[in-house]
Amino acid sequence: MDPNGATAWFLGIDLGTGSCKTVVLDENARILGFGASDYFSDSVQSRWREQDPEAMVEGMVCSVNAAVADAGVSGKACAGFSLGAALHGMLAVDGKGSPLTGVMTWADDRASAQARDAKETDAAKALYDETGCPIHWMYPLYKIQWLRRQA
Repeated sequence: MDPNGATAWFLGIDLGTGSCKTVVLDENARILGFGASDYFSDSVQSRWREQDPEAMVEGMVCSVNAAVADAGVSGKACAGFSLGAALHGMLAVDGKGSPLTGVMTWADDRASAQARDAKETDAAKALYDETGCPIHWMYPLYKIQWLRRQA
């Protein structure tokens, strides 16, 4: 309970590639409320998949507000939250943290040439052994290499 006597609750946020889903749970993991909000995923060019980071934040705020309203709980009694996002997304930012690109999602395969080139190196097996990740364009390492070639 919070100091005002409200029952503690928890927030689970799933920031996905097409929408944000939010659930409010009580201390016994019973669902008290749910909210969702869609946002646009763009195909900038053939094979590119980007999301607008501001639209994603707006979608998350709408989803959280809807879940909290659905649950009818006091915001002051939130005991914790968990935020999960789609794997392998990447957003380039400047020194002030402002976006330089859209969010490059896991489905964005513009770095396929960089991954293909990496597979042909002597370091490929060592990289796999160290990370457990197969060489694939969805990983940020290859997206970073692609961005560097564009600069």
